[in-house]
Amino acid sequence: AASKECHHQHLDLQKTICTASIAGVHATFADVASFLSSAASDCAENLNNPAYCAADSSGLVSALANIAVSASNMNAACPRSKLNNRAEIGIDIVRRLSEFEKFKDPADLGNLSDRLVRDLPAAPPQ
Repeated sequence: AASKECHHQHLDLQKTICTASIAGVHATFADVASFLSSAASDCAENLNNPAYCAADSSGLVSALANIAVSASNMNAACPRSKLNNRAEIGIDIVRRLSEFEKFKDPADLGNLSDRLVRDLPAAPPQ
């Protein structure tokens, strides 16, 4: 399903998010293979070297796929990323602390914290 949806993505951010999804699927299947191989080696009556090898190999594939997931997510989400433009895919997010950008001089902050507390829905009575 992820690969069918990702085939039609054209924007860089969408492609990056799809990369993370597909790599996550690969990591999950590699984890399953690693767990099954470990079970086969642990439950065998005798030493089962091929199963140990398969478990370790699958574990390595899973770890590498998880690195790809993390790298893709970091590329899409971190502030310094050139892809961090949510408007291009129609997401308009107002950052919680974005109102502080308008304050250039520390003196402008004044009693801002008092004002913020007063504006909270459950503000303490005055």
